[in-house]
Amino acid sequence: MFPIYSPMVEGVEIVRRGKVRRAKLYYLRDRRGKSARISENTGVRARKLNDEERDALNAERARIEAEKVAAAEALAVEKAAQEAAEKKAAEAASAESASAE
Repeated sequence: MFPIYSPMVEGVEIVRRGKVRRAKLYYLRDRRGKSARISENTGVRARKLNDEERDALNAERARIEAEKVAAAEALAVEKAAQEAAEKKAAEAASAESASAE
């Protein structure tokens, strides 16, 4: 069993689709080199699925990156506003202390 939904696994990316003789790949365990290779499925359906998955994955990555950029920009704006408010409060305090003297 491969823990696909484990919090340790960030994601699984399908690199290629291949033709195999059975669902369980135990027969590949002891093989090395060329005998361990799986022939790639080059059919139209497999190619279409690969392209669709790749496009969906790229779109998801772009969306996540856009969210990160937007969050960083919002944080920068919030920090700038907070610094401006602190500067204004410091100026008001210094002006108040100067007028009290």
